[in-house]
Amino acid sequence: MADWKGKARSNYFEVKDEAAIHAWAETREVTLVLKTRDIGQRHDVRTFALFSNTEDGSWPSYVNDEEIEWINEISDHLPENEIVVLMEVGSEKSCYLTGTSIAFDHRGVESIVKVDLNDIYLAAAEKFGVTVADISECTY
Repeated sequence: MADWKGKARSNYFEVKDEAAIHAWAETREVTLVLKTRDIGQRHDVRTFALFSNTEDGSWPSYVNDEEIEWINEISDHLPENEIVVLMEVGSEKSCYLTGTSIAFDHRGVESIVKVDLNDIYLAAAEKFGVTVADISECTY
């Protein structure tokens, strides 16, 4: 049996307190990357992206065998009206491909929008007038 291996990253987003997001990132298996950019009429805005450093490439979900509230932890650092997008893709060899995108704002899990690669089956079934069971899966 193969292990799942993936990659995970976020978009660039603004934070309320740079020192606080740096301190938080040091307690999680992530790299925090700075990018200065122009946003509308504002110039040289400091924004940050997260990249996973976990062994399998997924977003961290446990610290010292204790489950963490990953999305709420990030949302605590967001100003109002800032949107974070987390993307995670991976595979178990070529047998199973997975991909998830999650977007949220400063409200955390209360504001989640989520899209999975597997959502294509329902969308295709509806578009082409068939059942999901009529479409073979992209698996081994």
